[in-house]
Amino acid sequence: TLAGADIDMASCIRLAGADLTRDFASSLRMATFIPAAAIARGHNIGLLKPECRADFVHLEPGNEICGVY
Repeated sequence: TLAGADIDMASCIRLAGADLTRDFASSLRMATFIPAAAIARGHNIGLLKPECRADFVHLEPGNEICGVY
């Protein structure tokens, strides 16, 4: 679940892109960096840059999860 809701992050990104008419980059930022910044962790999570923790999610067309690395 995501923040106690019964929805996964990939579904949130799809929902933001489809129902909120957000572009894909904005949807990803809303799901990654903004929550990290809200808990004062935006300096080391929620970003792809050296010294940051990150998982890579391989998405298929339509934002279906293919794998997590």
